[in-house]
Amino acid sequence: MSVLVPVILAGGSGTRLWPVSRDTLPKQLARLVGDQSLLAQTARRVLEREPRHAGACDAAIGLAVGLGRAEDALAIADTRLAAAVSRRERADAHLRRARLLDGSLARPHDALASYREALAADPGLEDARGELARRLEGRERRGELVAL
Repeated sequence: MSVLVPVILAGGSGTRLWPVSRDTLPKQLARLVGDQSLLAQTARRVLEREPRHAGACDAAIGLAVGLGRAEDALAIADTRLAAAVSRRERADAHLRRARLLDGSLARPHDALASYREALAADPGLEDARGELARRLEGRERRGELVAL
């Protein structure tokens, strides 16, 4: 059995694809083919071939967030969620998605739903429980805290 090792090439100044690719938007984050970035498409292909390779997706999410491309990070997180096999993997993917929605994308309502999905998939996920409790406290929704 061969081991799949995803390698996402990056670098260069982007002169051949200028003005689409530039220092602030490397080609991996451009939408050259379809409605997703090349990075998001690569993450999808990796997970299609090897669903348990979530580490590659986490790295791609971190890269997209670091470059200010939160929507691309969310697309990759959604791909990771779709490929999740176990309850724990689904819970971790929902938690990662919730953190993106709550932070970089500033979509707190959607984040709350993802935190809840993480807890539904794995009720013992203390990180999700704590983060959800903090969000609900900040929004004066104490009645919902009792259910946690």
